[in-house]
Amino acid sequence: MLSIYMIMVCTKLETDCDGIPDFGSTKIVGFFDTKEKAERVVLDNHCNINEAFYKYAVIERVNEGMYPSSVIRSFYMFDEAINTYRKIVEPKCLMGYAGLII
Repeated sequence: MLSIYMIMVCTKLETDCDGIPDFGSTKIVGFFDTKEKAERVVLDNHCNINEAFYKYAVIERVNEGMYPSSVIRSFYMFDEAINTYRKIVEPKCLMGYAGLII
């Protein structure tokens, strides 16, 4: 099965008052054929994907086909002290949701 790893940057990782995921402002900055390539972009803040605005990044595996849904993903938060993202645990409020990016 063909998969890609999409990278989304966003300003929030929370849910709204109705329990719906809320990412604030978002941008899809790219996709790659391996998780390692996608993670290298995030961890190295390639092309300044943070843009001094996007506090979070999400990498999500998306499989080929109709109505793809994914629960394989990684979360990152920008660390201003080192000017790059660092991996964080998945926020509890987003557990159980599939296909956050698509």
